[in-house]
Amino acid sequence: MLRRLSAGIGIAAALAVPCSAVAAEPYDVNVITSLTGQSALGGKQVSDSLHVIEARVNAAGGIAGRPIRFVIADDQTNPQIAVSLANALVAKHAPVILGPQITATCNAVFPLLVDGPVMW
Repeated sequence: MLRRLSAGIGIAAALAVPCSAVAAEPYDVNVITSLTGQSALGGKQVSDSLHVIEARVNAAGGIAGRPIRFVIADDQTNPQIAVSLANALVAKHAPVILGPQITATCNAVFPLLVDGPVMW
């Protein structure tokens, strides 16, 4: 009787566990850089470098088992566009923003981020 009860509990527990593992949600790291405009060459280098980092980190198991994903936005080397992109990220409570990369766009965005998120 005890064996049947134990077997029944084991089968019920096995059926309660999903058959396929759900992939962990990636950590999104938001990036504002210049993919077009006067600083496009530098922005392309930033973007390419981040994709290499993303691939290597994810190949090694990600961060605590979660992959990372760099979400790259093009500020078009334009301070007004950089401000608009930063405002959208602040509104969605992004914890960190990488970029912008050039002085003009960085100076335009910096005052928006005094109270967070972290700008790197």
